[in-house]
Amino acid sequence: MKTEVPRPVRLRWFTSPQQAEFAKLALEVEGIHSTTTGADLASMLSYYGQAVTRVELYVDASDRERAEKVLSAPDTEPGRTEDWCCSYCGEPNGAAFELCWACQASVEEAADEPAARDPASNPDQERRVRIRRAVLLGILFPVPIGIYGLAMCAFKALSFGADPDLAVRRILQGTLILILVLMCIGMEDFVRLLLSMVPGTP
Repeated sequence: MKTEVPRPVRLRWFTSPQQAEFAKLALEVEGIHSTTTGADLASMLSYYGQAVTRVELYVDASDRERAEKVLSAPDTEPGRTEDWCCSYCGEPNGAAFELCWACQASVEEAADEPAARDPASNPDQERRVRIRRAVLLGILFPVPIGIYGLAMCAFKALSFGADPDLAVRRILQGTLILILVLMCIGMEDFVRLLLSMVPGTP
């Protein structure tokens, strides 16, 4: 007779790996085995905000009801269940964060200005959030691709008998030029990004 293997079911999903790990540990204390998916990807994508991160927690179907009771207990729930937006820099933060990851302002300081929590209600904050993400994307994506392209060109030149030292210098020079060009293109947004990280800056 073929034994049916219990199938895991998704219990909950979280916006940060830390929250998922907290829930997983709470279940392990009660003897409930659980697994998470997406933690590594969420850590890499956390630079782009909470909207693009997702960590899922799975348990066996037979343990689902008991696991729900464990996570619903007051002593296993995080102190804050909703994400919050920093009133200084407009950066969205996960519920598990007590300090803004961008400017280090506390959640209590952000609570002093409730209207500032929602970037959509404040055009300036919404604009700062878009600027920050545009700058990060503009730096993270073109630079590695550009360096890779320069390296490929240098290696191709080496295959035709070019001087190795010259090829290395070309890679370094090309990388510096690429970074300078990107900085010049996004200089205005980059300056605004730096200013927006200073608490109290309008």
